[in-house]
Amino acid sequence: MLNISRIPVFILLLASLLFGQFTTEPGAGKPTVAILDFEGRDVSVQEVQTLSERMRTEIGNTNAVRLIERKAVNKIMEEQGLQQSGCTTDECASEVGQLLGVQFMISGAIGKLGDTFTIDAKMVSVESGASVETRNVTYIGKVDGLVTEIELLAWDIMNIEPPQELKEKKRLGAQAFLAAQAKQKTRTGALLRSMAVPGFGQYYAGKKLMAAGILVSELAVLGLYASANSAYTTATD
Repeated sequence: MLNISRIPVFILLLASLLFGQFTTEPGAGKPTVAILDFEGRDVSVQEVQTLSERMRTEIGNTNAVRLIERKAVNKIMEEQGLQQSGCTTDECASEVGQLLGVQFMISGAIGKLGDTFTIDAKMVSVESGASVETRNVTYIGKVDGLVTEIELLAWDIMNIEPPQELKEKKRLGAQAFLAAQAKQKTRTGALLRSMAVPGFGQYYAGKKLMAAGILVSELAVLGLYASANSAYTTATD
């Protein structure tokens, strides 16, 4: 019979830790958060919903909380005869949070005044009904620039430093950032692929005609080599 007393203590501890990791649900121990659709002020409903959804996505990307799905929030709001964008007070957010069983609720408003956009966001403690975090952003430019602003705001309201890539996106602007990424991707990706298979790098870079020409040339050379090798073998025999 196995004598458990002979098993080193650290092995037992390690086994218990590993077992705990496998049996613990993902996200256990993290605070639970639900996000209400932001209120729109002189901003279209579609734009506000899109930005609210991006807020949810980016909050999830922080990996700091357990995020409740939008459909669960919608279900509770429908049962209470409310609209998400209409739940603007801390009391309303707290009541909805209690029904959802979460610890924190995030809500806010997106407004426009002339060419200036504003984003006001707050995180409310469901237990106390008070705002624990508030953030505001002022942005001048096209409405699509609000996407980057609300992505940064998601990290900020979680008190987490945003990724450097997101900071660079704000510094360059979304279009310039994507263009820079595409350029960098084309250079490095094309080089590696060209080293592996000549012509494949050009295809990766979008130069399909050039890639086709190189590949056809390669096939022709291989065909000539095979033909010459066959003729040589035949002559030798």
